[in-house]
Amino acid sequence: MVNRLELKNELLNLRKLSQKEQKELQNKKYDAEFINPCDELNPENIYPELILVDSKSPYWKEWKAIEEHVASFEFRRSPGRNCYFLVKNKYNNKNLGVIDVGADFLSLGVRDEYIGWNKEQRKLLNRNIANISICVPTRNFGYNLSGGKLLALLAISNEVASVWKERYGDDLVGVTVTSLYGKGSQYNRLKHFKYLGKTKGQGTCQIPDSLYRKCRELVEEIEGEIPGGCFTKGKNSRINIIRRACKYLDLDPSIITTHGRQRGVYWCDRGNTKEFLTQQTNVFIEKEGLDIDNLLKYWKETWAYRRLKNLNINIHNKQNIIIH
Repeated sequence: MVNRLELKNELLNLRKLSQKEQKELQNKKYDAEFINPCDELNPENIYPELILVDSKSPYWKEWKAIEEHVASFEFRRSPGRNCYFLVKNKYNNKNLGVIDVGADFLSLGVRDEYIGWNKEQRKLLNRNIANISICVPTRNFGYNLSGGKLLALLAISNEVASVWKERYGDDLVGVTVTSLYGKGSQYNRLKHFKYLGKTKGQGTCQIPDSLYRKCRELVEEIEGEIPGGCFTKGKNSRINIIRRACKYLDLDPSIITTHGRQRGVYWCDRGNTKEFLTQQTNVFIEKEGLDIDNLLKYWKETWAYRRLKNLNINIHNKQNIIIH
């Protein structure tokens, strides 16, 4: 039986930790030696390979090591669809980073306004859009070659869309990503990505799992068992369970579920996306140039060589290498 007064006081007195503080509290299960980072400085020697992984994959420990030790925030798996990719450099078998392309938010103000769809269309066609929930390059690659920009481009590639189609049977027509750092991020000025604005700063990342479990237990005491195990969605998503617990505790849920950290929202149209999502057509026509070869060429010419020049790195002189 949940002590309601105790839970109410815990929620009211919850100290909202910074992103850095939350990351420091993360339980790291995988050793940093599994990161296997790529330190290649010549963009011509970058040949990305997308490896689809899951918790049973032999590459999972590498994916998790990068997420745990390199990402600046604690990753929480989203309920529903998830496509985890370890990105390796075929040139030297070193890791370039990790990506997760998963189910998108059912409701996201600036995105929905941009698309122009209604509530029914959103419910029906949300399966055709995805969210890049993690996009983290290994440190040297990210710093020296703007590697995060390449990973973001790979996440919207035809190759990822093919995996989405094969797994779920739906065309991937649009992709959302939210940036921790507002507009100034690895997605800024990136071809195919459009900045839409900011989130409202709501979510549950500031609520520790121990406190969430108490909220869930309270809701189950009143409403009965919540189906779906640890990863629930829709009306039984983490945020909605916390909101219902607040209601039973006579608390304003908007206060408890507001962390105040507004994220920048970027969006990628992968083709005639607006027309498809607003049901002006039921045929999706994919944009040209979203194959890995074209995206890699654009990244090299627009970002990688410019970054080397800005850092004054001579790729033929190892003494000039900058390690971040």
